Amino acid sequence: MAEFTEISKEKNGEWQHLVEYCIDLYETNGKSEYRKDKIEEIKEARKIYEQKADKATFPWPDAANYILPLETITIDNMEPRLVAGLTAKKPILQFNVEGSGEKGDFVEMVQQWFNEELEERVEIERVSRSIVHDLLLEGTVYKIPEYSIKEEMVRDFEYDNNGNVVVNQETGEAETTDKKELLYEGGRIDSIAFTDILISDDVDDWEKAEIVRKIRPTYAELMRSQGNYGYMNIGPWLLKEQTDNKLKEDAQTPSQAVVGVKVSKEVIECIECHIPYIYKDKEQPDEDQTDFTEEKIIAVISVNKQILVRLLLLRDLNFKNEHLIKRIRLFPEMGRSYGTSLHGKMKSIQAGASDTFNIILNVAYLVMMPWFIYGNKSGLKTDNVLYPGKGIPADDPKDVVFPDFKIYPHQYIPFIEMFFTLWERLGSIADPQIGRQKEKETTATEWMGLIQEGNIKHNYQAQTIREEFIALLKTLYDLYYQYMPLDKKFTYRGKETPVPRQFMNRKFKFRLTGSTELANKFVERKEAEDLYMMLGQNPNINPIKIVERLIKVRDPDANIQEYIIPQVQALVAAIQQNPELQQVVQEYLQDKKMIAEKIGEQSDRISPER
Repeated sequence: MAEFTEISKEKNGEWQHLVEYCIDLYETNGKSEYRKDKIEEIKEARKIYEQKADKATFPWPDAANYILPLETITIDNMEPRLVAGLTAKKPILQFNVEGSGEKGDFVEMVQQWFNEELEERVEIERVSRSIVHDLLLEGTVYKIPEYSIKEEMVRDFEYDNNGNVVVNQETGEAETTDKKELLYEGGRIDSIAFTDILISDDVDDWEKAEIVRKIRPTYAELMRSQGNYGYMNIGPWLLKEQTDNKLKEDAQTPSQAVVGVKVSKEVIECIECHIPYIYKDKEQPDEDQTDFTEEKIIAVISVNKQILVRLLLLRDLNFKNEHLIKRIRLFPEMGRSYGTSLHGKMKSIQAGASDTFNIILNVAYLVMMPWFIYGNKSGLKTDNVLYPGKGIPADDPKDVVFPDFKIYPHQYIPFIEMFFTLWERLGSIADPQIGRQKEKETTATEWMGLIQEGNIKHNYQAQTIREEFIALLKTLYDLYYQYMPLDKKFTYRGKETPVPRQFMNRKFKFRLTGSTELANKFVERKEAEDLYMMLGQNPNINPIKIVERLIKVRDPDANIQEYIIPQVQALVAAIQQNPELQQVVQEYLQDKKMIAEKIGEQSDRISPER
């Protein structure tokens, strides 16, 4: 740990021990070999996905060194399936009250409101695509939800009571006024680069983790934050002597490193520590410490100057006192903090297939244009480089000597086919999954069986993702409860209705309605049709709901009200609210049927004579 200056000690004051702890945690976690290996793996995965190959130096300069798009194909195939497991069905979230199977009007109201916010404000489908794409490439994704209110100073014309633009009588010019305009209000979910989070190597329970996050506010942003809750020690002493406005290597995300993003704004490098902390009086000896109550806190510290610039309790930002930063993993394992990317699972197959393919090309070049040796009185030069078609001068002028090849390109084909077989098994890349028809005839049942076998694997892979995705949405929901304006309204059953904040605080079980099967609309449609055939005529089942589902599967944008007779819908709703009406309706239908039968019998007795 670097030595603390007198200025930093003075500014930190009684929190010097906290700053020392956070700096030590930052440096310790930053030395993790496990984390460094993951970062290198992520960079390699990004390069392979974008098929950015280094120039070859062996077996000769600029030899064939292509990257086969096996991982690219696998990621692009799995991505829509895993996204379907998160957001394929509407409503995206279903709320169930803990300890009760019943739903009241307020539960339905809150469920509808929050799902509308997810779709219209948060753009949850875009967020889920980003999460899944980065998960497949990196294995671990960090997200942070927030309730955001953004205003901008804008200029507009002044209008009179009749809606006309006010004109200045002296200048003849239109009058304008500056005013704040609300640009955005609602939830959002932002990404945090993998390289910006530092944790210990063995985090299983995320809520117990000590998290260090790298942040890079500008000096102007910090100055504007003065006076806001928790900010302190902000001034020119935080500035560095010189800066070149370039991102350091450890400040680049793996994605930026691949394409060479370097130029940025001048920033003050800080760490944001999310830790449980026991306050210790600097004047009090360790043996005299009696209060060991931990508080979850957030401390922001300037890395270069080692000065505390913000300190607050976690529950000040989140009433639930849970981490705002959320972790989502692919292929997680106990005792390991990070998930495993698709590249981590199949890098041997990817490397083996690409190397074999490049060998085939290079051998083909040699066979078509072999190098050779020929005589030259000046003697053999020692700085020759071999490549296809290259001639090498030698002392013996009698013969031109060509190499005798013992292997030809086609002999490598079985090897590359072996890698392709392993690739298909690992990534579930088979004919049905990529929309390619098999050579032999296949029945519909066989197709459904094949698809379902693939879905078993995809559902299993998506399970942890779904659980950690729900944790992210729960925290976003809690932030809505905490920060949303008290007079917030939304449209419910055609009326402007206040959001029932009191009922938002009830304990709901969040359940994602989507599944990986729904990526295949044929499967979803078949399931809806089967359900209609099984239950459509059952007198104990609400037929309206089954019909609604069938219509929505066929046409997601359909207006249900245009398909269902209003009187029937009203009757079903009345029976649901007053079950005793069902008997009345059944008696009426029976009487009507009996009358119709009697009329039929009477008409049969009458034999028309002409």
